Amino acid sequence: MNRLLLLTLTLLLTACGSDDEPEQQSLSELVTENQQLWVAQGLMDYQYSVQIALPDCETADELPPVDIVVEDNQVVGVYIQGSGEPLELEESPTIDDLFYFMLAILIEQPLQFSATAEDDNLPVFDANLGYPVSFFIDYSAASCDAYQYQILSFN
Repeated sequence: MNRLLLLTLTLLLTACGSDDEPEQQSLSELVTENQQLWVAQGLMDYQYSVQIALPDCETADELPPVDIVVEDNQVVGVYIQGSGEPLELEESPTIDDLFYFMLAILIEQPLQFSATAEDDNLPVFDANLGYPVSFFIDYSAASCDAYQYQILSFN
């Protein structure tokens, strides 16, 4: 079913026309190429640490980095990094989920989709495994609608 969703998202991305079509197409291709590299690894059990920030929301508290444990491609544990304090599992993504999220966001044509809030460089992916290392999404000019994801470690 995940492959069907990926195919549908990819088709939608390539079918949608806009003034930013070449940029959207290259971003879609970048995400899809790295997703294919990730899938080719066949990793179902792994752990990663992620820092999620809300850079355009001055009123938001800083979120601590979290360790996410994945077994059989399902999140089985989420902990505040360094303390081991458990958190709720329901909103925590697998790497596959991050790819689906990125592709879905591209369909919405966000204001900015880049490596970080400070630059317009392309999102960064791990060269060997393909997982996203750093990406920033700003949906619009409104405040409190931007997210920075940074994977700090992967095992």
